[in-house]
Amino acid sequence: TFARQSETTPHEDVTPSGFVVSDLMMLLLMILAIVGVLQDRAVLATLGALVLVVALLSRVWARLVLRHVHYSCETSTSRALEGDDLWLILTLENRKPVPVPWVLVREQIPAGLQLVDGQPSSLGLFGTSLLATTTSIGAFQRVRLRFRIKALRRGHYVLGPGRLISGDPFGFYESERIVARAIHTIIVYPSMWPLPQGGIELARPIGDALARARSVDDPTLPIAVREYICGDSMRAMDWKVTARRGTPWVRVNASSVAGAVVLLLECETRERGVWDDSPQLLDRLVHTAASLARHLLARGHAVGLIANGVPPGDHARVALAPAAGRGQLNVLLDALARVQNIVVKPLPLLVREHASQVMPFGATVVG
Repeated sequence: TFARQSETTPHEDVTPSGFVVSDLMMLLLMILAIVGVLQDRAVLATLGALVLVVALLSRVWARLVLRHVHYSCETSTSRALEGDDLWLILTLENRKPVPVPWVLVREQIPAGLQLVDGQPSSLGLFGTSLLATTTSIGAFQRVRLRFRIKALRRGHYVLGPGRLISGDPFGFYESERIVARAIHTIIVYPSMWPLPQGGIELARPIGDALARARSVDDPTLPIAVREYICGDSMRAMDWKVTARRGTPWVRVNASSVAGAVVLLLECETRERGVWDDSPQLLDRLVHTAASLARHLLARGHAVGLIANGVPPGDHARVALAPAAGRGQLNVLLDALARVQNIVVKPLPLLVREHASQVMPFGATVVG
């Protein structure tokens, strides 16, 4: 599936190239044509009138050339891991019977995403790059331009806004349109590492605490034996007791619950009094947290997260209640992708605020 940015068709502002010079030339051509007619000089009048008509048509063409031209930006996926390659697809559709001889498309590529096919035209603020490409569109034609980009670093990235520039075939005038569209993000998840020596070893592989109500028997916690009842599973048979007593007996196991694990991520990596955001240290912490989350979820545990660093104005949740399953991994990676060194609250204060909702009884805390 493609992640697509929605589009609108705002009012077009025409920016003539050399506005004062062009209007002055049109006035001079008009005077030249009138003088030629008055002095009965056919060549002079014809030349002035011809160039004047071309200039007028060029101006009208430049004002209308981007009308009914729809533009959209798509990516091959809206989720990726660090190091993955994505396809950036720019789509231009001309919905009128008049062709567009040339159109220049400019798209901002955020820092953290690298253009693989070719080099960016220029570098902008905050490390962004500008992708510029030119094409032509026939009448009622759709053109798709594909570019390969690489996800270099975790984060949430916004593409756009797209900018279209076109004009008349003679280059007298240009028109420019900025395509306003809804915010679309590409989420780059942090990479995950295999944990050394098989990861975290638990004292009770199936559960960390005894269950208050019976749910699932834990075969690692046998508590008694009883006589066989019709319907009991053969896996519960205690063959040693059965052989000794001569009648079938089964094991009775205690019930346990899979322990919830809450990851605490401290995003304040600056030293006191030193303005050093230490992005490498924070990235290592994020990668470690993502690796632990994947390992624990794969073993059937419920995993939650409390982090105290999100971008300003962002609506990211800083506290996620423990849950199990692959869907929870995507939720955790989504939150870890956007954490930064911008601390909203001290971590101990966040833990006190969200402990009742995020830390169930018996949960394991990893910080």
